[in-house]
Amino acid sequence: WSLGTVLLPSSFALPLPLLALPLLVFFLARLVVIPLLYLRRVRCPLSDVVGAAWAGMALSHRIARGVLKGWWGGDSVFHVTAKAQDTTISQAAGVDRLPVAKRWRGVAQEGLLLAALVGAVALMAVSFPQWSVALVSWWVILLLQGLPYLAALTCAAMNPRGN
Repeated sequence: WSLGTVLLPSSFALPLPLLALPLLVFFLARLVVIPLLYLRRVRCPLSDVVGAAWAGMALSHRIARGVLKGWWGGDSVFHVTAKAQDTTISQAAGVDRLPVAKRWRGVAQEGLLLAALVGAVALMAVSFPQWSVALVSWWVILLLQGLPYLAALTCAAMNPRGN
């Protein structure tokens, strides 16, 4: 839609800010409510709460892909991750480290989608010299939609095992 507003402005108009408002409220609620639920139910430091919320957001795209794959009749399996392992020893020794290319292969799609969203915002910023409320609200929506992809990339960057 963003490309349409730049390439064919007579056929594509920006969504009304009022239509973008529910999406904005949903994302902001998600950013606030999830950490509040963690704080209420899990006894841990605030940094762990923020990290857990960020990691949960990082899974959004992969979960959506699995659900869609399951709907379309594909074999979609969510693997259970082993918990409570002491990874500090293996990390310090350099064990289980993946080459850079393999580490990023799992989040390549997320990286491309984030680049597309940020690129759309940049293209629109250059193409429309007069900024309006509708334009800026659309940018905010696009950037908020990119947060799960940014979370996936940052989690991949922090994970030496790449999984």
